[in-house]
Amino acid sequence: MLAQIEKWDNDEKQNFRVVAQKNKDNIKQTDDKLNKLVNLFLENHIDKETYLKKKDELIQTKIQLREQETSFGRQGNNVNELCKKFVLTARQPGNLATSNDLIQIKSLLVARSSD
Repeated sequence: MLAQIEKWDNDEKQNFRVVAQKNKDNIKQTDDKLNKLVNLFLENHIDKETYLKKKDELIQTKIQLREQETSFGRQGNNVNELCKKFVLTARQPGNLATSNDLIQIKSLLVARSSD
């Protein structure tokens, strides 16, 4: 069971890397578009109103992408960690049943009675 949880964890990390890279690429593309837009405006190829409208759109897009980027870092693999903790906790009584370590058995019983 722990092997399966580890596999899920690795899959999740791989998916995170792919999404994070795609997000970075989108931020780079947005920066490139902003630079092109500024150049077009400075060379008088577009009017000020069009420039300001498109600039605001691109900046909003960039802000959203940055927020997504920071939220990726906050998202953890809590589900996988909780599953792993559950499996390890569920195994403890079985492991201690064959053990002669009375102190560990007592600490497990005390810990479970307080939960």
